[in-house]
Amino acid sequence: MVSGAGTDSKELVPVDTGALLGSKKIIQNEDGSAKVTYGGPGAEHAVVVHNKPGVNYRRGQWQFLRQPLMDKKRRLDDASKAVKEIFK
Repeated sequence: MVSGAGTDSKELVPVDTGALLGSKKIIQNEDGSAKVTYGGPGAEHAVVVHNKPGVNYRRGQWQFLRQPLMDKKRRLDDASKAVKEIFK
């Protein structure tokens, strides 16, 4: 789920200089889980950009990481409900 959301988030990241887009990291944990992050040196503004509504970016949007994760979660929830219906 995370890697797909990380790919989807790339399309939503606001781009001015490209620093924020270039700061994306996907960190794989030993337990199989993963974490997608943006920010760091040169892209310290990641949290502000992610959490600031009402800005009209030429490319991208706020909540560029949260939205793909919530979309993926919604699709997984829908699939889970469909499977439960099949096995009723």
